Amino acid sequence: MSDPNTATTAADRGIVDRGTMDRGTEEPRTPMSTAGADEAPVPNGQVPQTLKADTVQEFMRLLEDGPKDLGSAPPILTLPRPLLRDMFEQLDISQSTNEEQGLLFGYMAPKITYGSIFVTGKEDQIDYSKARKTWRSIKVIGTFHTHPLSIGIDAGGASTGVTGGGHSGNDITNFFRKSERASVVASYRRDGRRVIYFLLKPQNFTIPGTPQRVGQAYADRVITKMDKGADAHDASRQELTDLAHAGAFVFYFGVDSQTLLKQ
Repeated sequence: MSDPNTATTAADRGIVDRGTMDRGTEEPRTPMSTAGADEAPVPNGQVPQTLKADTVQEFMRLLEDGPKDLGSAPPILTLPRPLLRDMFEQLDISQSTNEEQGLLFGYMAPKITYGSIFVTGKEDQIDYSKARKTWRSIKVIGTFHTHPLSIGIDAGGASTGVTGGGHSGNDITNFFRKSERASVVASYRRDGRRVIYFLLKPQNFTIPGTPQRVGQAYADRVITKMDKGADAHDASRQELTDLAHAGAFVFYFGVDSQTLLKQ
């Protein structure tokens, strides 16, 4: 993993020079045109997929306006490659620091210029409000943060293999309270693969109670599953899927991929 405080050059990334970043503070990332993202390297040696400007514009429009309802949401969601890169970079930093890393992501007119603002914090303590003020020209359409892999050791010295999994109960509560339609979480699995949980609010949705109660009930169900031996990823994915099928949001899921599938 590269030093997060070292500038990345155009030759290194094949896109643009992003400049030096201090990942311990909220910093705007230099805007980049996603129209040139076709030639960008894909993390982890994946096979490149063509991503044209109109695809990026459609992604921005979907997250800004939202699908009319769950049924009209597309079955596949293709992430802009610069966003995927930012998420995976933040996840690697999170893994090395054991702190949650995040992003506010969006665009600058006319929806083909991608931008993001880095944030960091302790578990469930990322403050996006201050970060929003650092780059007012960006139209924020979604939030992202990481859940680092946490390997515990039991009394016998064996690894318990506990992972961060998907959204927490507080993440669900905050998702319904905030104006952005997209809330994204990424975490490592024990096999080293990176999992992306992408929640999208349609224009019309229903939740079984207040945001606080829905978030707490979701967290309780995930914890109950984990207490019975379920992996954190399996438990949170199942509960997010159940909430999606109940009409609360659209849930997209992917593993090490630019392409996420509707659950």
